[in-house]
Amino acid sequence: MMPHLARTLWITFGAVSLLASQAAAQADPEVMAASRAELINEAREARIAGDHARALDLGLRAGQLAMSTALRRFIAEEQTALGILGAALDSAELCVREAERDPSPTSAIHASACEALAGRLRPRVARGGSPAARPTEPSATRPLPTDLVAQPLGSLNPAPVVLMGVGAAGFVAAGVFYLMRGSALNARDALCDETGCPEEARPDHDRAVTFNTITNVSLGVGAACAVGGLVWYLVSPRREVNAGRQERSAPPRRAGLLLAPSAGGAMIGWEGTL
Repeated sequence: MMPHLARTLWITFGAVSLLASQAAAQADPEVMAASRAELINEAREARIAGDHARALDLGLRAGQLAMSTALRRFIAEEQTALGILGAALDSAELCVREAERDPSPTSAIHASACEALAGRLRPRVARGGSPAARPTEPSATRPLPTDLVAQPLGSLNPAPVVLMGVGAAGFVAAGVFYLMRGSALNARDALCDETGCPEEARPDHDRAVTFNTITNVSLGVGAACAVGGLVWYLVSPRREVNAGRQERSAPPRRAGLLLAPSAGGAMIGWEGTL
């Protein structure tokens, strides 16, 4: 029973370590930027095809990775094309405010376009009531701003926390294997006397040696991950994340796993709010 438990714990610890390494890779800024760029390219293709609902959904997903003034303008324009005027007005006004923190050279151009869009939307939105839902003329041929993928306003890096979590799992695994080592030693000693240990005690002795090795490995991995994650968290630069205002009347967001293509294969993350 005990060898099966040890094997299960070892496999579980290896799986956690693999997931942590994958999470650290997907949190890499270059990987996130590549995934965001691919989402934006798909949004551009959906806009050209006249599928504004898909274009808006892809734009919102890209904005969850990192927002920029150009992307906020794109979202506002797609919401306008779908007749979601209240949310479009919010996005346009937020675009103007975000331009003050956007260092990209074209942020002023996008802010001006957002201000003009907000000016057209204000008379059409019923303040204090439900926004009008009349669809506007589709802008299928309007190109996406060329600098949409540049200058994100901010993003989060969960990799240090994940690494510290792996360290904690390593400490827990080390404690479990240490207890199993003690159990094997007790079973071995029960077969031994003053004259020595019979051959029947060898399997228990071998199990004790194996558990001792696994305990040391788990402890070393746990300590390395915990210290590395803590140092990474302390030295990582603090970047402001733009929370913004939640778009009213936007398509509902459902919590779940997000699978997005990336330059190295695919990126797995969490999408939506709880």
